[in-house]
Parts: sequence; C-alpha cells; structure tokens
Amino acid sequence: MVRQADSLLKEGSYRLSKEHWEKIVGLTTQNKVEYHTYRSKLLFCEASLFQADGNYKSAIEKYQNALQLIDKDTVSKDNQYRLNIYNGLYHSLAYSGDWQAALEKGTEGLTLMDSTIEKKSRADYIYDLGYINDRLDNFTEAIDLYQQSIELYKTFEESKDFDLGLAYNNLATVYRRIGFFSERLKSFEQAKIH
Repeated sequence: MVRQADSLLKEGSYRLSKEHWEKIVGLTTQNKVEYHTYRSKLLFCEASLFQADGNYKSAIEKYQNALQLIDKDTVSKDNQYRLNIYNGLYHSLAYSGDWQAALEKGTEGLTLMDSTIEKKSRADYIYDLGYINDRLDNFTEAIDLYQQSIELYKTFEESKDFDLGLAYNNLATVYRRIGFFSERLKSFEQAKIH
C-alpha cells in the first residue's frame, strides 16, 4: 500500500495518493517510526491539491506542516522528497505574491542538494531560484543561478531545448534590465536556437 501511495505521489496523482495515505495513516500507530513520514506525505498531497486549486494560503500551511513532520523523522533521509516539499512551498509563496518568503524557503532547500537529487529536479530548482531572484531585482544572483541551470540542462542526454530556451530568454531579460546589451543579444540568440 505504501509503495502504491508513493508511486501515485511521484506521478502527481495527488488525489488518489491522498486516499491511500489517509488509509495508511489510519492504520499506523503514532509510536511507529514511519508515522511522521506517512502523515507528511498525506499533508503534501493535500497541499498540492490546494495549490492546484489556487488556494495558496492553505497550501502554504500544509506544506509547512509536512516539512515539520518529515523533519521529526529521524530514520528517513529522503532528500528528494524534502526538496519536493520546499519546491511546492516556494511556488505557493510566490503565487501568493510573497516573493521574499519564496526566496528564503527556496534557499533553505538548496542545502538538500546532494547526489540523491534527480538532475532534472536540481536544474529546475536552480532555475526557479534564478527566477525568484529576478523578480526581486537581485540581478547578480539571478544571472548566476540562470547560468548554473543552463549548464545543468546542457548535460541532459535527452533534449531540453524548451528549458534551455526559456533559461536563456530570462537571462537575456536580466541582462537587458542591467544594461548589458552584448550579453543580452548573445542570450537571445541562444534562446532562439533552442
């Protein structure tokens, strides 16, 4: 049942996964080691559903609770799952208009980047932080993060032209805003290629 709930969660089938986690949490006593992880995953599914419905206040609250619960788990060191919570949290904060809080939470999540994190998750996360810094007019940080994400996207075996094009486009926009027009032109040309 846990494997199926996890599989549904990874696929983004949050409503079905939530139903499984509700049953699992109901069958698990609070003194079991896995209880906090199971409860956290239930809250993550609920948060994801709230986020999809545009209820960012409730999503933020659920993501924060999911993070607190998973941090109580002394056994599981699933950094990919923890990073997914941070990802949902900073997206909901940004969608609600609190870009500074989104940056703070997103930056906290960077500490989880290790070899267990999927390459696509790593590249997308770094790109998102670049975008958040861009929105906050932190141009130096935005440029650095966009460039890091571009370098990661280039290492993918499968085609990541859309992601590369978007990253180059946003990099060009930052260069335009700071008046660095030669780099702006190079970045737009790369965006067009991809």
